[in-house]
Amino acid sequence: MERRVKEVADSVVISNLIYMAQEASSEEDRRMYLNYAMELMKKTKEGKRAMKYRNIIFDLDGTLIDTETAVLKTWQYTLKQNRRYFELDELRPALGLTIPNTLRKLGIVADPGFGGRWMENYGKYAGEAAFFDGVEETLATLKAGGYSLGIVTSRCREEYEAFFSSFRLESRFGCIVLADETKRHKPDPEPLLKYAQKAGVHPASCIYVGDMPTDVECANRAGMASGLAIWNRSKILCRQADFIFRTPEDLIGL
Repeated sequence: MERRVKEVADSVVISNLIYMAQEASSEEDRRMYLNYAMELMKKTKEGKRAMKYRNIIFDLDGTLIDTETAVLKTWQYTLKQNRRYFELDELRPALGLTIPNTLRKLGIVADPGFGGRWMENYGKYAGEAAFFDGVEETLATLKAGGYSLGIVTSRCREEYEAFFSSFRLESRFGCIVLADETKRHKPDPEPLLKYAQKAGVHPASCIYVGDMPTDVECANRAGMASGLAIWNRSKILCRQADFIFRTPEDLIGL
């Protein structure tokens, strides 16, 4: 009982520290609060609980591969063709979502050909995408250590084959779940549960690492550990995340 009370108390403190980091008036204060939170998270999560995650699943855009600029420019350009004008920052809600979900979030009713035009336009900017620094080395280290690696993404197969084939992801990941393999999408847990079924693993043995609150919610609802990647400089934080990773190398410590 005493241990459970301490876990709850630590969770409240961590949540408050992350909230303070989100609301900090300076970058120095933000880093200070975030460092405190991460140190406490490390102490409370280490041991047997941390050792059981043998299956590490990643989001794709904004987590493994830096596609932010390409995605935002594509949305801006495609919406401009529809006479809808947005600044790039106004389109950040599009990150991590499928095209239909983004249109709903933006309150836009588009014609049936919108998705095709979006993918065609993305081809103009796809060359700007690249692995984040440290990702390839970390993946190689984890794979050599016997960890099972996978991907769950909101990208459909057509997008995946058109824009990500050059990254040779199949050679690095044993299981990949794309958007058109499920009826529901993040933050609904169905994509991660589909992964567990497809890979033949138990959700409790998995950690899902993504860069958005929707990734964290998806993992928590699927019964998996959730890891928030903040190495993409987005400054997005989420108090519900089990782990926060400042660099890809932090995963090796876990």
